[in-house]
Amino acid sequence: MHFSRIKHDRFTRFALGSGLFLALPFLFGAAQEQKSYEQHEFVRFACQNVTVNVDPKFGTDPKAVYLCAGNTLTWVANSHKFIVIFRKNSPFINNQKVFDNNNYQSKPAKNDVALTVYNYDIIVDGEPIEDPQVVGGGGHGP
Repeated sequence: MHFSRIKHDRFTRFALGSGLFLALPFLFGAAQEQKSYEQHEFVRFACQNVTVNVDPKFGTDPKAVYLCAGNTLTWVANSHKFIVIFRKNSPFINNQKVFDNNNYQSKPAKNDVALTVYNYDIIVDGEPIEDPQVVGGGGHGP
């Protein structure tokens, strides 16, 4: 068995200490650099009543609708026959889930605390159109 003994003189302590001292900024710098890539994005939109145009090609214009509590939604048929059916829940205070050419204006939207996506199906002129949605809640205000 062979043992090596390192003599701890001032130079060795200085070299080891300096190496650690020089490495610390890189370690902390890497953590700060990673942190600098974190971004938060916010989207602002006006809290107002919304009009949605029925479109036989795209379903609706706009595609996504954002409703604040108390706002209403009006479907405009544009000379097309349409029916809208909310899949699970409705964003409206009366929980209305079906809209059509005769029943095209909603009651006010609920006050959802969390941002909630309400998916619905829309059929325009007898053809189903995919992926429209209404987004409500999320604590946004006027």
